[in-house]
Amino acid sequence: MKPNQISNTAAFIGVKFYGLTRDQHFRALFDDEVITYYDRLVGHLPAPLRYYHTGLRSKLLRKFFVFWEELLLPGDLMHIILRKYYLSGWVNRLKQSGYEQMLVLGAGFDHLGVLNVSAEFRCLELDTRKMMRTKQDFLNSHRYDHSNLRLKGAFFTRDDLYDLLKEQSLLAAEEKTIIIAEGFFDYFRQSAGAQILGDVDRYFENDITLLSTIFSLQELSGFRSQVYKKSIKLAGEKLKLHMDSAAYQYFLKGQGYAIKKCYSPDKMHQEILEPSQINLPVLPGFYLLEAFRNRKKP
Repeated sequence: MKPNQISNTAAFIGVKFYGLTRDQHFRALFDDEVITYYDRLVGHLPAPLRYYHTGLRSKLLRKFFVFWEELLLPGDLMHIILRKYYLSGWVNRLKQSGYEQMLVLGAGFDHLGVLNVSAEFRCLELDTRKMMRTKQDFLNSHRYDHSNLRLKGAFFTRDDLYDLLKEQSLLAAEEKTIIIAEGFFDYFRQSAGAQILGDVDRYFENDITLLSTIFSLQELSGFRSQVYKKSIKLAGEKLKLHMDSAAYQYFLKGQGYAIKKCYSPDKMHQEILEPSQINLPVLPGFYLLEAFRNRKKP
């Protein structure tokens, strides 16, 4: 993605979430404020993306949309629901355990920072300048702006994350910090990912909990793998990490993180889909991880 463009991937995640949560069995997994956020977001997207706001109100069109998505890439829709569901819950749990600040890498149009900030909780979101301007306009239009929420432009392959963190005054280096990397590291080579985590480590002096996703392309069949890569290419982006779940966990351990949770498609299916009687698969190769870096001084 170029620095002067919005991410079509981020926009379509919002569109797909909005469309799916028009149906009650998906809607029931989320608080009303999350549903309202994406309803407003899709209506605010630039044309032609915002036309989905009206189109996906049609149950018939939603069924058609789901049919073709599941035909080409089974599980892609459900993985969007699950990443939002789990990350929302994990952030809430960490807040209750004493975390008071969060850094969101490649924030896109996500709701996590926007709906969690308060007088007691601070959040800095980083993404391309075009993305952050577009999102800030949306937040201002719907009065989501908050003094403890900052959106800052960053192009991670060019800007130095450590310098960006030193320039801001919202997140304190000495406080425990949640790092969100949802659909983020897949788009960077291993060396760039290591640099980003190294910059995080240089700046923050207290404990860090990293919540991230990883996509293992190797777990898709040949045809479905090509569909996935072409869909990413059409959005103007490219997968660069090419790690499976085990390799990604090894990579994080090499950066000083201990793996606390790793949720596979099967685990998510058992925990959420089966009890909810949702008859959609989870995208093979999609994993959610919670990793912890202990920075407390002896």
